[in-house]
Amino acid sequence: MKVPMEVLFAILESVDAPADIASLMMTCRTLLNPGVTRILARDIVLRDERDISAFQRFMLADQGTRWPLLRESLAVAVGQIPTHISSLLIDILSHASHLERLSLLRADELLGSDDGIVRAIVDLPNLKEIQLHPIDDGSECADLLEMLKSPSLTHV
Repeated sequence: MKVPMEVLFAILESVDAPADIASLMMTCRTLLNPGVTRILARDIVLRDERDISAFQRFMLADQGTRWPLLRESLAVAVGQIPTHISSLLIDILSHASHLERLSLLRADELLGSDDGIVRAIVDLPNLKEIQLHPIDDGSECADLLEMLKSPSLTHV
């Protein structure tokens, strides 16, 4: 039995959890691109090293055509990370040229992990808002804010 396209899209639109959207995407090739768009149109939260790795692999699927869809918001909720994970995060940030909002929880620890993270953030061309949540004195955050000179950027 063939399900009408309108029904498939209505089901996809009614699902909120990214894992459920991904499951639907795997059931039907027709839902693949709309599902990717739906996942990336929401706030993306990377809570741990595994999330960073999985998200980077997800974004590299389809020969990297997903990067322009990452526009809304990315939150990174990890602190100090090892070199192999920081290189994955730097890759994500380096390709996120359309990203408008970035939030860093435990920002001072994360920024201290690798200088490349700071450079990748500074190089984000469309960043309009950055939220930094330090847990220490915030000196790493202050250094980053000094480097961010965009007039359209809001520091929170």
